Order: sequence, then C-alpha cells, then structure tokens
Amino acid sequence: VTSNVTGTIEHSGGLEFTNASGASLVVDDFLVKLGKSKGKLFVTSGTDAFRFLNLDTSGARISGEQGGALNIKKIDALLAKPAAKALTICAMP
Repeated sequence: VTSNVTGTIEHSGGLEFTNASGASLVVDDFLVKLGKSKGKLFVTSGTDAFRFLNLDTSGARISGEQGGALNIKKIDALLAKPAAKALTICAMP
C-alpha cells in the first residue's frame, strides 16, 4: 500500500470526558477524512457534529491490503478549535 491513502473511515465507538464536578462531554460516531498529507476527525455529541482533531498524515506508515483492512501508524494529531471549545465548556463548573 502506498503512503498516499485517501478516503474516509467510519467508527461507531465513543469517548466520554468527565470533569471533577461530574459534567461530561460524550463524543461518538467518528468520521476520519484522509487527504494525501492531512486529515480531519469529526465526531458527534448529541445532535451536534464538529471537527475534533486535525491530522498530519505526511509521516504516516501504512500497512495492509488495498481494499481490505489497513493499519495506519505515526499520525500527528492536534486538537481542533471546535473540540477545544466543547471541552472547555465541559470543564466549567
């Protein structure tokens, strides 16, 4: 498999972030959109959908079979502004 994998990855799992006072943010239904050297991870929280991570795939290592299961390693991820805002709201008492 070449390092220039593009396309989408869907995942139905989720994560819950909970602060000390018990307020939480639940994100699920992950959607990864991959370009040639960058990508974005989108999530839903309740009825809201937003960008959660910006991905740098320029140094990614990809293994597997084209059209089958792929393993993608060495992706750099930065928290996206909409996710930072959602987590900040969750962190407020």
